[in-house]
Amino acid sequence: MQKPSQVILDSALIQPDDQDIGLARQAREGSRAAFDLLFQQHRQFVYNVCYRMLGSADDAVDLTQITFIQAYREIRRFRGDACFRTWLYRIAVNQCITLMRRESRRRRLAEAEPVKRDPTGDDRVWEVILKLEPQHRAVLVLHYFQGLSCIEMAKALGCLGGAVRTRLHRARVAFRKQYEEMEK
Repeated sequence: MQKPSQVILDSALIQPDDQDIGLARQAREGSRAAFDLLFQQHRQFVYNVCYRMLGSADDAVDLTQITFIQAYREIRRFRGDACFRTWLYRIAVNQCITLMRRESRRRRLAEAEPVKRDPTGDDRVWEVILKLEPQHRAVLVLHYFQGLSCIEMAKALGCLGGAVRTRLHRARVAFRKQYEEMEK
């Protein structure tokens, strides 16, 4: 009989999503080792989402930790009908939105450190993204910088695919408007 702390997976036979579901199942059953593996596999991606949404390395580190603490506490609620990564990033995005709503928008912009990791080399892109509403920022970051599909974003944001496409369209319009104002 397998002890709850043992993690037995043959990565050659199990696909990544299946592996995550298996690890989540073991974590639900009390395996800290399984949850530690999930943390190791997903922490950088969660950090990237938080960093791109918040524009602050310190806040991203804090919210990455908070995300995993909440995931650990709520692992029993993960049903496995969606991929673990999507469930985890929904927690991360919600944590980021909560933080942004809690603090004054102007204060957040004044404190945000400039993001220098723009793949296009245009830091103005990040200045504009940091000025957008949290919902617009979330869909742009998840789609363009994290590579999530509309279906994955819908699961991560807890809404329907049509709503994500609408949010993405509105976010693009808001981005374009802010970017053009910056050009003036």
